[in-house]
Amino acid sequence: MEGFTPQNKQVKSSYSIDFKLSAITFAENNSNRKAGKHFGVDESIIRRWRKIKEDLLKIPNKSSKTVIKLRKPKWAALEVHLKSWILEQRKNGFQVSGSSALIEARKHANLMNLKDFKGSANWVYKFMKRNRIVRRAVTSIGQNLPDDWESKMNSFRKYVTENKQDLGLDQIGNMDEVPVTFDMPARFTLEEKGQSDVRVATTGSQMSRFTVALCVTADGAKLPAYVIFRRKTLPKGNFPSNIIISANDKSSMTSAEIQLWIDKVWKKRKNSFFDKKSLLMLDSAPGHKTNDVKAKFKREGTTIAMIPGGLTKKLQVLDISVNKSFKSNLRKYWESWMINGYKEYTKSGHMKRASYEEICEWISKAWIAVPLSAILNGFKKTTISFYDETCDELKNFDFDSDSEDDDMGIINEEEAAVREKLIDIFLDYQNSDEEDQFD
Repeated sequence: MEGFTPQNKQVKSSYSIDFKLSAITFAENNSNRKAGKHFGVDESIIRRWRKIKEDLLKIPNKSSKTVIKLRKPKWAALEVHLKSWILEQRKNGFQVSGSSALIEARKHANLMNLKDFKGSANWVYKFMKRNRIVRRAVTSIGQNLPDDWESKMNSFRKYVTENKQDLGLDQIGNMDEVPVTFDMPARFTLEEKGQSDVRVATTGSQMSRFTVALCVTADGAKLPAYVIFRRKTLPKGNFPSNIIISANDKSSMTSAEIQLWIDKVWKKRKNSFFDKKSLLMLDSAPGHKTNDVKAKFKREGTTIAMIPGGLTKKLQVLDISVNKSFKSNLRKYWESWMINGYKEYTKSGHMKRASYEEICEWISKAWIAVPLSAILNGFKKTTISFYDETCDELKNFDFDSDSEDDDMGIINEEEAAVREKLIDIFLDYQNSDEEDQFD
């Protein structure tokens, strides 16, 4: 074959199927030794290729390089059990790591009395290759849907539909608490290929949390963000007008905080003075269900629609289409501050985290940047009929559009073009067949 002579040997780690079949044909007409010299490979490799000729002929893409392991596993029954176990855990929504798979393999090997099975990271890696098990990034975190989720969902829809009658869109709301950290590093970063240490700088505050309570109404309005810091006193400073500051020892939305939120945020919504009746959808967090909170809402004329546990991803407007936009915008401001922002340092040289004023400024901008379409589509995706043809202000709104309003966006045309290119790059990466190696 041209380019592969004894005088012009080439060292390759892998060969295409066409190359292997050509070498096999040459060996069958001559000998393994002559084929090895002609194609520049060891004679033993030619012998191995001839043994798997039938398997090579079955591979449809002859120009590709085979990566399949054709050798049969030593403990086939163990691998069948382990694959079944992994798929069962994933069916139930449980996370499975390589180490947990190895623990299960060793445990089952003992039950099978496999004395010669030691189990190692390398064995798990080869098991994954043989059984088409790959490492994947987690796309969502949360509870599984309950067994009776359909009946619970229908009951919730019926309750909301009955209680939203004669209410204006501006009197129907959804509130949710978003946990946030002072440092917000993303899971991925751009880096030169081949770098083994891909480290991201932070101020060391990625475990320091605070809570942002967000609330939207069905007409697309955003109520002021209610920020709860973990401290005994309120922080001092100049804060944006669309931010309400609070503090407690756990930075959580307790029963007492809910009652403060009602006074400082919910009661201040548009037209609340004239429209005394309202409807608010909440998840079933403990702080939302106390008798004091229920009595407070009742005095204000607000009917609470408590979302059943495990159904927030289907019924919580903010979870469906708003929180992701908010947190993405918030991370953008943190990343910009880390690269270009003014920073202060301790005497020992450690970078201080952003101030309360800076944090609240980011929250304000990130909340403003959430598009109207995200809110309205969130209400629509609950499949509860909030909108109909009688809504004059929404007649011309395109519910299928995910574009941001021009007056609410935070990117210009040049940034938008760059973003589209990056989206294509990351989509190509996510859709590639390349498998991550086992760590």
